[in-house]
Amino acid sequence: MDFLNGRVNAISEVFNYNLKTTPENNTENNTNLVSRNLNCTDLSAIFLSDKNVELLQLGIRNKVLNLSNGKYNIGRQSDIDLKIVMRSIYFQYGKNVSSNVRAQVLDLNTRVIDWCVPEIISNIKQSDKYIMDISTLPVPLDRPNLTTQKGLRTLEIMKM
Repeated sequence: MDFLNGRVNAISEVFNYNLKTTPENNTENNTNLVSRNLNCTDLSAIFLSDKNVELLQLGIRNKVLNLSNGKYNIGRQSDIDLKIVMRSIYFQYGKNVSSNVRAQVLDLNTRVIDWCVPEIISNIKQSDKYIMDISTLPVPLDRPNLTTQKGLRTLEIMKM
C-alpha cells in the first residue's frame, strides 16, 4: 500500500513561497514599549534592548534544539512577537529595583525562554501532524465482527 496516498504530497515536495509580504521587523522604540504604562528604568532599558533581543533569539534556538534532541533546528523568530512576549513578562515579573539589574534581566530572560520554547515546539509538532494528515488518506475501518450467537444455531429437522 502506498504510504503517500493523499491529495497533496507535502512530505517530499516542499515549495517555499510567501503567502503574504511580511513587514520589516522595525518595531517601535524600546523605551516606547514600556513608557505608555510605566516610567522607563534601567531594567526596562536593558531588558528591551536590541542586544538582549538577539541573546533571547539565540537562547530560544538553542533550547529548542536541545529539547528536541537535535530534531528541530529553527530559524530566527519574529522580533515583533518576541517583544510582545517580553513586554508581557516584564509587566508580570519585573521588580524594577535599581540594584542587581543584571540578575533581574537574567530572571526575565529565563522566563521568556521558558514560555516561548514549549509554544514553538508545540507549533512545530502540530505543523508536522498537519503535513502528515494532508499527505495520507484515512484508512477505512474493517467490517465489524458478529459478536452475538443469534442466528448461528440451527435446529434439527425431525420427521414426524
